[in-house]
Amino acid sequence: MMVSIGLVFVGLVFVGLVVGSYTSPNSAVFAWTGFDGSTLRAWLQLLVLPLALGLVSVWFAIEKEHLYQRLTQRKSVLIAIAMAFVVLVVVLEVGTYKGGWTWTGFQPDASSGWQGTLWDWLSLLLVPITVTALPIWFSGRQSQGNDETSNPYHQPGVREAERHPQEAA
Repeated sequence: MMVSIGLVFVGLVFVGLVVGSYTSPNSAVFAWTGFDGSTLRAWLQLLVLPLALGLVSVWFAIEKEHLYQRLTQRKSVLIAIAMAFVVLVVVLEVGTYKGGWTWTGFQPDASSGWQGTLWDWLSLLLVPITVTALPIWFSGRQSQGNDETSNPYHQPGVREAERHPQEAA
């Protein structure tokens, strides 16, 4: 209980510092945070990998509770979430280049090294997606293998007559 209260307190302080650095009329007060002027891309670089790691831990907690089968049965929801993410990235890119949205940080910038190329997007998203997807895929394959080996009719070395006793008679 105390850990939860502590985490909530730290989260509120963090949010207060971020909001204060963007909204304070006296920017010198919050200059030490470095948050003022940070773009969406900078926030994504900061937060995407920890969020991906958190998703993996949530996934394994769900899997232990046997909710894995329910989620995999709702593949359309997972596909919709992935499509929404792709649409969001496209909207941000179009808004950056056609709408002049400088707050996104996705326009080419020689000082930060971001050129908006496919390589830049891969460097931003590939590691978090891989860190999230590979353990989930591997656990799904492993649980699928466990289901098959727990069924006596799928055991290697079991003769065909033993697998289908009603047909042998």
